[in-house]
Amino acid sequence: MDQQQLPPEDIDFLSSWDFKSSTEEWTDDKIVLTWLKTIFIPHTMPHKEGEKRLLIIDGHGCHATDDFMFECFQNGIYVLWLPPHSSHVTQPFNVGVSMPVLNAYRRAVLSQLATDNDFSLKTKIIILNCYDRARKVGITRKNIIAGFEASGQWPVNIEKPLMNLMTVDLDDQGQSETPPKIASQPSEILDETPQSVKQLRNALSTVFADEKISQPVRHLFSRLGQEMDCQNAKLARYERQLTQLRHELEEAKSNKRQKVAIDS
Repeated sequence: MDQQQLPPEDIDFLSSWDFKSSTEEWTDDKIVLTWLKTIFIPHTMPHKEGEKRLLIIDGHGCHATDDFMFECFQNGIYVLWLPPHSSHVTQPFNVGVSMPVLNAYRRAVLSQLATDNDFSLKTKIIILNCYDRARKVGITRKNIIAGFEASGQWPVNIEKPLMNLMTVDLDDQGQSETPPKIASQPSEILDETPQSVKQLRNALSTVFADEKISQPVRHLFSRLGQEMDCQNAKLARYERQLTQLRHELEEAKSNKRQKVAIDS
């Protein structure tokens, strides 16, 4: 955030928070290195000297600088870079924590809007306060453990991300290498209900064509896409459970047949 957008320092619930500014409006090498040194390393210090730590991150360039990797090496931190464009199924935070935090944040903001007529004058503090409440609801031990399990990070299970419906782009199966001309044939896109985030984006591009899409509309479609991802993840989980149950049933039948054969 810009230096002028930094929140006041005399707010009680912000006393333990640390804010950094960036001229580019997103994180950079310096901020990430500061986070590693002042947040991650001291807050994840092993109980026993010499124990190693694991840091799971995406492949952003600021996570692969010489200074960042050297700092990890010096502190016994193993770095696991996730494959590109896979955080929705491989990153524990995105899988188990992000959605509960976003849902809690949305409820907090809507509740504040309904009770505060002076919202616009205190937006900065209200947003941070809503996020603080959302963190306490969504960032829990239960959700964190569930995120590691659902992403297959721990216990290690490579089948979980590979079998996730969001891992396979069904739109690309059996299609030619030439991309479809969305704008020229909108009916082909709109005749079918979107089943993935990609289809939803195609539908959005088709409906609005070259028109500028407003922020509320983009936010709405973003929320729809997130809910779609969530439902797809649930469906994938149910399918895995069904496959496992079928496997166990076949094993039980096989064992029963073997027992009958031995008894006879």
